[in-house]
Amino acid sequence: MKNCRQCNVQFELSELEKQFLEKVSPVIAGQKYLIPEPTLCSVCRRQRRYSFRNDWNLYKRNCSKTGKGILSVFPADVKFPVYSQESWWSDEFDARDYGRDFDFSRPFFEQFAELQDVLPRVASMVVNSENCDYTAFTFKSRNCYLASRLAENEDIYYSYLVLKCNTCFDSYNLDTCELCYECIDCKGCYNCFYAERCKNSNDLMFCKDMIGCKDCFGCIGLVQKQYYFFNEKLNREEYEKRVSDWMDGSLPAIDRARTKLDEMADSKPIRAVHVYNSESATGTYIFDSKNAYASFDLVGCEDVIHCTQLEYAKDVMDGDFALKPELSYEMLSGGMVQRMLFSFVGINNCSEITYCMESYNGTQNCFGCIGMKKGQYCILNKQYTKEEYEALVPRIIEHMRSSGEWGEYFPSTISPFPYNRTVAMDYIPLRAEEVRARGLIWEEKRDELASASGEGVLTCAESGRPFRLVPQEIEFYKKMKLPMPTLHPDVRHKNRLARRNPYRLKNANCDKCQKSIMTDEQRDRMIYCESCYLSEIY
Repeated sequence: MKNCRQCNVQFELSELEKQFLEKVSPVIAGQKYLIPEPTLCSVCRRQRRYSFRNDWNLYKRNCSKTGKGILSVFPADVKFPVYSQESWWSDEFDARDYGRDFDFSRPFFEQFAELQDVLPRVASMVVNSENCDYTAFTFKSRNCYLASRLAENEDIYYSYLVLKCNTCFDSYNLDTCELCYECIDCKGCYNCFYAERCKNSNDLMFCKDMIGCKDCFGCIGLVQKQYYFFNEKLNREEYEKRVSDWMDGSLPAIDRARTKLDEMADSKPIRAVHVYNSESATGTYIFDSKNAYASFDLVGCEDVIHCTQLEYAKDVMDGDFALKPELSYEMLSGGMVQRMLFSFVGINNCSEITYCMESYNGTQNCFGCIGMKKGQYCILNKQYTKEEYEALVPRIIEHMRSSGEWGEYFPSTISPFPYNRTVAMDYIPLRAEEVRARGLIWEEKRDELASASGEGVLTCAESGRPFRLVPQEIEFYKKMKLPMPTLHPDVRHKNRLARRNPYRLKNANCDKCQKSIMTDEQRDRMIYCESCYLSEIY
């Protein structure tokens, strides 16, 4: 049993975890360099990784290359230059121009931080997308605004973690949905409003845990039903009249429906975890996966441990926010990567990248590099031959081993982001004094994207911050007969996140059969194991 170096909680590595570390340890010139066991518990390791990712906050600033006004995930006061997409991806910029020698008299992280302080970074991650300037971590999408973690979408607004969707607003974690508003964890849904954990359903309002349903209002836990109003079966005419009488287009009507639905939910049994079509999986929001341990928000994954928000991953431990990563450890943000170790952002067929940030387009065999578009055998962005690289990297690993750095992710103290603007704050919140005590940045106030006055500017009823409605959303609200929002997009996003359970499991007993189970439900609710829950709803 070990004590976490940060929070002092006791934790123990399983044999599976130990075998994994041996499996992914790098091999250089035929010699394997073992990764040591972690010194932090899994939650603190995740917190450290999350502190390097700003998903939701965009800043107005100028491109350091052209002076042109841009939007960036990086605040204006970061030390390093920030380039627009066009400037960063142009042939004029080569990250190897900033290469430097490794100094064996100094710690690795200190030298890496100095490289980070001077190397230009791209303003935000928007790849193969059109009209998505006001987004972050966006791929193959068009016409999206103030949204993040998008792939293959069109017309997505104020939403997070959205895949293959069209015309959705103010939602969290959608897959193959269309015309949805204020939906959370929904898949294959059409024309649904205020729905949570619903699958393959149409025309739902204020519903939870519905499968294959349509035309339902205020319902929970139904399968293949139609014309239900707060779980009461009606004919079509009576259903439409009840809905029409309730929904007068006002915010109070919406608040009444949500309150009644939540009260109903408190009296009904809930699923211990949300694991679907998966084998040997512990965690929740897991789909079509196998051998997933203590992981959350997975699709099509196999052999993963302590991971979050992965799609089609295989052999990954301590990995987050990635598509098709393989044989990777302590990695954050990737797409189609192999053997990504202790690194942040690896996109498009990168491999054998260790302690790197923002590697792209087939970059491989790089150590301690930033901003490599395509290349190999580089250390601290300096080019070497294969023979030189394979001779120098083992020496650096041994140097890091002696300094206690080998096997540790980048320390949060070198993150360019204020802690309260990162996803770490969303999932593992800290108070300002706690953040500063750890030597991290806390941002008191940031400039608003919307000016404080002018036509179309509203004031948030909760935070007092100004925000603006764009024409596309006004048209959507009018078409769907929805009231205009009174809360700032950041507050709405925070409220949606609060409706999900945290990435945390606890031991419990099924309230029906008393079987020992694990659940992510932290509140005092009636919890059923999978078999008891299914027998209840079918």
